[in-house]
Amino acid sequence: MAGAKDIKRRIKSISSTRKITKAMEMISAVKMRRATESALSIRPYADRAMAVFSNLSLRLNGDEHPLLATRHASGKLLYIVISANRGLCGGFNANIVRNMRDAASGNVSRIDIVGIGNKGERALKKFGFNIIASFPEMIHTPTVERARPIVKMMLDGFTNGVYEKAVLVFTDYISTISSLPRTQTLLPVESDTVVMHPEVSKDAAALYTIEPDPLSVLDTVIPRILEMQIYHAVLESRASEESSRMVAMKNASDAAGDMTDSLRRSYNKARQMKITQEISEISAGRLALE
Repeated sequence: MAGAKDIKRRIKSISSTRKITKAMEMISAVKMRRATESALSIRPYADRAMAVFSNLSLRLNGDEHPLLATRHASGKLLYIVISANRGLCGGFNANIVRNMRDAASGNVSRIDIVGIGNKGERALKKFGFNIIASFPEMIHTPTVERARPIVKMMLDGFTNGVYEKAVLVFTDYISTISSLPRTQTLLPVESDTVVMHPEVSKDAAALYTIEPDPLSVLDTVIPRILEMQIYHAVLESRASEESSRMVAMKNASDAAGDMTDSLRRSYNKARQMKITQEISEISAGRLALE
């Protein structure tokens, strides 16, 4: 058994760590509340906007607009991967990387990555993925304007035939203790990949009359919808990240508390053994003098 001094030193160290994790838990709780409010407030609009996009793709022929056309399975794939810029958030970043590796199915050479978040980007680079662009600042201050260069890169690559598909990989916020990595195809639109949350009712497939003509309207509408989808995905991922970090810090604080209690019991036991030994030595010395 370690000495009482060593145990006392460990108790002090773990108690200091617990103060840090407790403070990080409280900070994450505040950030999570803000991020959750932002994600939930925009969710109905983003879901319905993507549903409109999906309905348009079903009602119009692919040759009516190049962004609605299905490409042959010969080009490259563009993945927009949203992760975090920091760690200490449980399995949040690892789940995104695992989801991306599963989607690649070993065919890494066909995939280009646009990274939003440093952690996922660095991990994917280690696994051999080609990172063509990085937008870590969008995690700190997500805005629709920051999504525009990403959408422009995606649209240019798709219309020029460089990419046959553009896919968004993000973490969907479900609750404080639950989040789900998702993969959603942005281009071409596939109705079975459109994410619709339970609280947002699904409208029946609608018929659209497009004025003055489909090309001019869709040239404006489609980029705006794609910008909204990326912005919404970043908000969902931020809410999931802060929730995961809060839960991870809470678990760390609880574990530190349990470890401190266990060490205090060991410390008291060591002190009791030392006191008992000293009493025995005094009694033995007294008996020797009699």
